Amino acid sequence: MFKVRFYKRNGDLDHETEFVSLAEAKLKRTEWALKIGLRPEPSLDFARYPTILKWFDNEWIRMEGY
Repeated sequence: MFKVRFYKRNGDLDHETEFVSLAEAKLKRTEWALKIGLRPEPSLDFARYPTILKWFDNEWIRMEGY
């Protein structure tokens, strides 16, 4: 199980959504970033991209690189 935290362009949390696969989470992450006007990766906008978390050992852990 994966969760994506989607942020507004100003960095505030907009919403969170859970996904079954990492591939789907990555796709939605990129779609959201482009929708709010961030530059495609790799870019200096990386820090403003949505974060992906993985359900592991009964807690959400942020995945490195996302």
